[in-house]
Amino acid sequence: MNELLVQAVPYLPVTLLALTLVLLAPYVGEVGRRRIVLFFAVAAIGLIVLGVRSAGTEVKLDVVNPFPVDSNLKPQTLHIETVTASGWQWPIAAAAFCGFVALLVFGSMRMSQGAPKPAFYCALVATAFLGLRLVLEKNAAPQGVVQAIGASIGLPILVAFVGFYSAGRKQGFGRFLLSVLVFALMQRAILTAFAYFATMRHWGTHLDMNVVTQLGTPLGGERHFAADDAAGKWFWAIVIPQMVLWVAITFGLGLVAGTAGWFVGRRR
Repeated sequence: MNELLVQAVPYLPVTLLALTLVLLAPYVGEVGRRRIVLFFAVAAIGLIVLGVRSAGTEVKLDVVNPFPVDSNLKPQTLHIETVTASGWQWPIAAAAFCGFVALLVFGSMRMSQGAPKPAFYCALVATAFLGLRLVLEKNAAPQGVVQAIGASIGLPILVAFVGFYSAGRKQGFGRFLLSVLVFALMQRAILTAFAYFATMRHWGTHLDMNVVTQLGTPLGGERHFAADDAAGKWFWAIVIPQMVLWVAITFGLGLVAGTAGWFVGRRR
């Protein structure tokens, strides 16, 4: 698990900046949105150039995900699938995402600025980046790029914006905490739904639980699964940790990063 984080570190400044800019887009005015469009347009062009230069090459990605596989609950990295693709595929997929974001922000250029619905908007952005990660996995992007993209690694930023936009909509502290809880439930429910289809249809992404044969859980102890028990694997490896543990983690982060964002928003 630590090795995966180390591989992600060089890419985090760019991916977390991209996440922040998408979250910030509704709040800034026309000048700010032009700068966001420029960022994503330049990123798209750079990725297209990388894709063209990588044409004719072949790349591989070992799709992995850390899980606690025994009673000590220490995560071990499970190999889910090895994806092989042409070298141009993942840069073009990423360029398409950046281009789409640029077009969306450009199209909203003259819309009034303001705070969107905190839980809904942040969950929508989290879902978009989760979708991008799944696409990059299926196109064999570098491991560091894959690990640097997704909702979980950007969770402190997401809950900070839940707080910031709650304050922007003049919500009190109690309403802000409710927004954090709603965001946590929405984000994890969407991820759980993605994981259901990934597992049942053998997508071969990090949300595909078919390779899990045993699992250590704080609620059910050490569990073993039959090869064809896809529903059981999905329930114990995804539903329980995502809808219980990760909702609690998200709410806890909301009490820290989200509260900081709420105070910042109150002062603007």
